[in-house]
Amino acid sequence: MTSRTLAATAAAFHAFYDLNHFAYRDYAGALLPTDEAHILVTHVFTLLATDWPRVIGRPNPAAFAWDLFTHHIALRTGTPRTPAQDAALLYDTLHHSINTIATLTGTEPTLVGTLLTATRR
Repeated sequence: MTSRTLAATAAAFHAFYDLNHFAYRDYAGALLPTDEAHILVTHVFTLLATDWPRVIGRPNPAAFAWDLFTHHIALRTGTPRTPAQDAALLYDTLHHSINTIATLTGTEPTLVGTLLTATRR
C-alpha cells in the first residue's frame, strides 16, 4: 500500500469511527454495565481498525461492522438480539432517527421502518 492509500484508509476508518462510536457506545451501555460497554466498544473498533482494508472491501462495511458488534454484545449478554429488537432499542430507547439507524446498521430506511412496525404488533 502506498502512503497515500494508507492515509486514505486511515481517514476512512476515522470517519467511520466518528460517525458511529457514540451510537455503538450508547447501544452497548443500554445492555451492559458502563465499564463493560466501554471495553466492548473499544475492542470492536480495534478489531475493525486492524482489518479495515478488508472491511471496506466488503459489499456493506457498515452492516459487517454492526454484525461484528452485535455478535460481541450477544457473547457478553448471552442473548442474541433480533434486528427488530435492535431497531426498537435504537429508536425507542436511544432516540435515533430511522435514517441514523439505517446508516448505523447498514440497512435501508424502509427496512428499519418495517422492523419497527413489526415490534409494535
